[in-house]
Amino acid sequence: MTCGEAQYKLVSMCKKSNDSMTLNECRSQTLEITHNNIVRKVKLPELSKFSARLYQKVGGNINELYVTQWGCGHSDKINVAILYYSIGGGSAPYADSSAMYAATGVLIEDEKFEKYRNATRDGLGHLKSVRSIMPD
Repeated sequence: MTCGEAQYKLVSMCKKSNDSMTLNECRSQTLEITHNNIVRKVKLPELSKFSARLYQKVGGNINELYVTQWGCGHSDKINVAILYYSIGGGSAPYADSSAMYAATGVLIEDEKFEKYRNATRDGLGHLKSVRSIMPD
């Protein structure tokens, strides 16, 4: 996926489940972000400090999160890449989370989020599924 000035490649090694009601089995995911010919590899999940603290506070185990969707949002010449994480369903307060990246591929920390709010809202409306724990 290309978003702004950065290219994103999600590596997700998953073994398909036998039926549509059982989660796929996945190894940890990695994200390769390329910007200005510099590649940064990240073991996922990568959450902002605030999101990570909040996720743990509501009882979630960050290591159980997998990217299930991603997208790119645009607004006022601002681009935001969005990774949507899920534990595979359910309605618990820790069932999902998300991370946003600026046009240069840098994780957006929460204190800077306001600048990216409209682009994030746009991107959340255009998420696409990726190979993940979610059954086909």
